[in-house]
Amino acid sequence: MSDAFSSFATTTASTKRSPAAVDGKIGSPETYLAGLSITPLMPLDQETALSLALNSPREAKQTFVDTILDIEEGDVLVVGSTEYAVRSVAEWNGGTNQSYVHLIVEEIKGT
Repeated sequence: MSDAFSSFATTTASTKRSPAAVDGKIGSPETYLAGLSITPLMPLDQETALSLALNSPREAKQTFVDTILDIEEGDVLVVGSTEYAVRSVAEWNGGTNQSYVHLIVEEIKGT
């Protein structure tokens, strides 16, 4: 992690992923990646939400992860005790030589 990014990546998170289907049934999501350093979750600007065609009554948020990891749309991002559905995963370099992952998430209600 670059020194500049580490000064912003002050939040620890993990991901969950549903296991492969067995006999047509998918189990509950299980911890997949742990100890991720991410930037604090921030509200998603309306322009980005519109460009990604995110039409949801839930508030979308965004964060950045310091390295290219195996995070997929449909995974669950866990920050503290709150779970967020991963809606978009994109590589982002922000004009630097370092690649980051830009995640757009929505809070999962009722968990």
